Amino acid sequence: MSKPSSARCIHPFQHRGLTPREGARLQTFPDSYRFEGGLVSTRKQIGNAVPPYLAEALGYYLKQAVYHEDLTDANRERIQILRSGSLSLEQFKEKRSEIGGIEQQATLDSMKF
Repeated sequence: MSKPSSARCIHPFQHRGLTPREGARLQTFPDSYRFEGGLVSTRKQIGNAVPPYLAEALGYYLKQAVYHEDLTDANRERIQILRSGSLSLEQFKEKRSEIGGIEQQATLDSMKF
């Protein structure tokens, strides 16, 4: 984060690197999450992290595979929320046409449940 040459984490519209907080948001960390250590440590934690939303969604599928349990409706709804960038399903459906492009690909719309 912050140095465009380091990991090519550049701001899409401004001539600068991403701030650690912007990187954390992209990694799906809530704004309330506080990283331990200094700036270098924070950048490393963000860059090396498994995005929390990805980890949670993967956990549902692992539970299903390991324990042979079907996903509940609540599990499916939560996965949909995670896929949609933490928008409610109604908000995501309203904004779906606006999202488009790369952002739409990031929601994994092609996955079937």
